[in-house]
Amino acid sequence: MKQRDLEDALNRHRLWISMGDVERPLVASWLGSFSQGQLFPAGIRSLGVGRIEVEQVQAENFFKDFERLHEAYQTLGDDSPFVIGAAFPGIPWMEAILGCPIHATEQSIWSSPWQEDFNQFKVIEKTLDKALDSPWFAKLVEFTKDLVKHAGGRYPIGT
Repeated sequence: MKQRDLEDALNRHRLWISMGDVERPLVASWLGSFSQGQLFPAGIRSLGVGRIEVEQVQAENFFKDFERLHEAYQTLGDDSPFVIGAAFPGIPWMEAILGCPIHATEQSIWSSPWQEDFNQFKVIEKTLDKALDSPWFAKLVEFTKDLVKHAGGRYPIGT
């Protein structure tokens, strides 16, 4: 979104929220699929198929997908600015940070349980205490910083 367009959109949002005089309701659009494999094909292909290790996740492998989405959303003219919802949203980051194995196909990414039976849940408190030391947490922070740098102020990055 160009700076002027962003200011116009923000003003329409402010008017709408304050119940001001508006010509129409706010409009937000979604392009394409909800499938991560279709939204981020280059990034997902870079991960390969099978169990995913943290070292395989490189932000630059997703930049082409983010750029394609950004360009597509610029053509809409709706009221919502294009926002990247965090690092790559297809990775189950919380589960990975807590130690769940992460798996991928060419269309999807998911986590598998890190507990073998219900009685093991007593260790979750110890796991949470170590979450900030997780290599997956470090990767999430790194990916987000790389994406912010790549976006260069052209679009916001969510958390």
